[in-house]
Amino acid sequence: MNTDEYLEKLTEGLTGLTFQQKLTVGIFFLRKQISAVAGFDKIYSEQLLPFYEEIINMLTVCANVGCDTSVLRNKLQHCSEKIPDTEEFTSEVGSFAQHAMISACYLLSFCLDQNPADFHKTLEMAVENFYIQNKLSDVLLSNDLPHELILNV
Repeated sequence: MNTDEYLEKLTEGLTGLTFQQKLTVGIFFLRKQISAVAGFDKIYSEQLLPFYEEIINMLTVCANVGCDTSVLRNKLQHCSEKIPDTEEFTSEVGSFAQHAMISACYLLSFCLDQNPADFHKTLEMAVENFYIQNKLSDVLLSNDLPHELILNV
C-alpha cells in the first residue's frame, strides 16, 4: 500500500471525530515517531527528544483539559525553529526527525486553530515518515493499522 492509499484509508475512518479525538489520534502518530527523534539525537546529540516529548505532553494536556493559546503559539514557534535541516543533518535519521518535527508543528497548529488541513498534514507527514522507514527495512505499511487505530479512539 502506498502513502496516498494509506492516508486515504486512514482519513476515511476519521471523519466525524471530535476535535479532542482528532487531537488524540495526532498525538498517537507523534508518539509513533519518538524513535525517529531518539535516533536523531543518538547520532547528532541535538537534545531534540526532550523538546519533542514536551510537545506530546503539552498536547495530551490540551486534549484532556485545554491549553493556554499563548503557550501553544510559543511552543509552535520553537518547534518551527527546531526542525532539523536535512542539508545540515544529511543522514536518513535527519529526514526522519525532520518529518516528526513538522508533524508536531502541524498538530500544534491544529490545536490552536482547529483547521482540518493542519490535522491532515500532521497525519500526512507521519505516514510519509513511516512509509520511508518501512520501505528502507522492506516492511510494508499495515492495512490494518488505520482500522485498529480508529477502533481505539
